[in-house]
Amino acid sequence: MSKNHWRLSIATLVVASALAGCGSSGSDSSAKSDGGTATTAATKAPEAGECTEDKAGGSVTMGVYSETTGLDPTVSSGAGVTGGSEMAAIYDSLMRYNTETGEYDPWVAESLEGNEDSTVWTLKLREGVEFGNGDPLTAEAVKASIARHQDPEEKSRWLGMASNIEEMEVVDDLTLEFTLTEPFGTFPYVLAAEPGLIVNTKVVDEMGKEAFNAKPTGAGVGPFEIVSFTPGEGIKMKAKSDYWGGPVCLENLNFVQIKGGQATYDALQKDEVQAAFLREPRVIDEARKDGVSGFVTLQHGGELLLMNNGVDDTTPPTADVRIRKAIAAAIDTEVLDQRVNEGTGISGSAIFPEQSRYYQGQEGPAYDLEEAKRLVEEVKAEGDWDGTIEFDCDNTPMRTEMGITIQAMLEAAGFDVKLDSGVTIGDVIQKVRVDRDFELACWGLSATEALPWVKLDELYSSTNKSNHTGYADPDYDAALAELKAATDLDGQKAALAKIQDIWNDTVPAEVLTTSEEVIFVNDELKGVVPGHNAYTYFGDAYLES
Repeated sequence: MSKNHWRLSIATLVVASALAGCGSSGSDSSAKSDGGTATTAATKAPEAGECTEDKAGGSVTMGVYSETTGLDPTVSSGAGVTGGSEMAAIYDSLMRYNTETGEYDPWVAESLEGNEDSTVWTLKLREGVEFGNGDPLTAEAVKASIARHQDPEEKSRWLGMASNIEEMEVVDDLTLEFTLTEPFGTFPYVLAAEPGLIVNTKVVDEMGKEAFNAKPTGAGVGPFEIVSFTPGEGIKMKAKSDYWGGPVCLENLNFVQIKGGQATYDALQKDEVQAAFLREPRVIDEARKDGVSGFVTLQHGGELLLMNNGVDDTTPPTADVRIRKAIAAAIDTEVLDQRVNEGTGISGSAIFPEQSRYYQGQEGPAYDLEEAKRLVEEVKAEGDWDGTIEFDCDNTPMRTEMGITIQAMLEAAGFDVKLDSGVTIGDVIQKVRVDRDFELACWGLSATEALPWVKLDELYSSTNKSNHTGYADPDYDAALAELKAATDLDGQKAALAKIQDIWNDTVPAEVLTTSEEVIFVNDELKGVVPGHNAYTYFGDAYLES
């Protein structure tokens, strides 16, 4: 086994039991461990278990945070917050993040090994794995699926990440060799995320992309097959009888969006749903007090005020760094947290707060209303801008309140804010990621403790093809390259210190809070497995009365 096998010794995600939000009542937090995780006594990890034939039966419904824009991994924005768990049930993943060991384990893959400098990785597949339509899973099929993410016409959010792959060589039916553009020690992450959700491209070609995105029947190797996806109503799946990973206990798996965290938690309490994705600090705090079990992930910059820095050579007001600085100076993140979360969130404009292992005493852009006013007046006096700024913030209850509060703060600084709070998360994703037609938007950076480079690169690297913000800074790119190449925590911290300094000078966006994303489950649901970025796997899940 080579030195750069899939083991990632420095990788830790805050899952299963995690740091409680600052100021949350009823949550006693411990000190951080060397790995960067912390525990809270009020958040119990759900019970583990394994599906066996004697446990078969029953249906489970998960209340999701937001409805996915589709079930094609090149279309859905992915992650647990929108579509990740749904797609994992259909496609499975080549690799899985092991939240107990901090390593990436082969799943659909049999093994993944890198060479000495992490520029060449060899993937071996398990024998006998088949897509839902009966086609075998082969190295050629994996290559074709990942190539979709590399095609600019697909507009995959993973275009930039997939572009790290310079060449894919089919060695034999079950072996695929990846040659990367540069050393990438955390490459297994790519094969645990959307590019590792392997799609049978023959099915895509037969159905057409639009129909496939709505109902990808037969296209995955996961434990469940799609029954229906009805926007506004939910997603229904049924168990496969011939799943390669063994018996699937749950007969049916459903995903529904219940508007608002409180309503979602109420549905969990009433057993209308058996699993619930919660992101609102106040509701998470309530569930902890009630002793409900859950898996937790910290997402740094989980709430972010996204600014169009001039994407695709456009010139919105936010392309002017003075306006971006004015926006940041106008926002008091502590007041925002009090208004929106009753002080139960982790507020602050720094990318990594003091709860993070990467924290080094640095702060983000400071709140300074007078400076915000000065900058707004300076730009308005030049005569090309009248102070108007467009702001899209989706209609989930927490974000609705957030949008109204931010609007008031910006208007206090002299902005004329045109807030659209009637849009869905999917609408905002369409405007930002696909149409690239926005000025300000409620968004999320969601950089994890394990792999901060991924999100910092995706949104703000000038060379990443998934960059839909238009931000470009050579010093930032250089610091990001240092972060990617770092092999230990000290190296990562040194690079991140540079990134925070550059962020404060150029203000590509305004960090509002570090978010906790929690998958709470009821007492009867066992065997649910957490993964990276709030993914949830149900292949081994079962109900115990």
